[in-house]
Amino acid sequence: MIGRYCSPKSYSSLVISAIRNELASFYPHTQLGSLKSFGYLLAGSMEILPKGFNLERIEEVLGDFIRAVNEVVIDQLDVELSD
Repeated sequence: MIGRYCSPKSYSSLVISAIRNELASFYPHTQLGSLKSFGYLLAGSMEILPKGFNLERIEEVLGDFIRAVNEVVIDQLDVELSD
């Protein structure tokens, strides 16, 4: 529900900081929860868009999310799976 009433730009900086473990890095579940939260918030935002809506307005947000996942999450998965 929150995603429907908030622009992705309003919550993206906070959630992406949590994905990068910049907020509460001493909690191991912060990153996983923030990944799920971002997905649910973005899905809520997308539900109310008209069909064929151009996503250029949130292109920067999606790019930041993808960079955070590539730089932090994928690297951590590689380390965990190599053990």
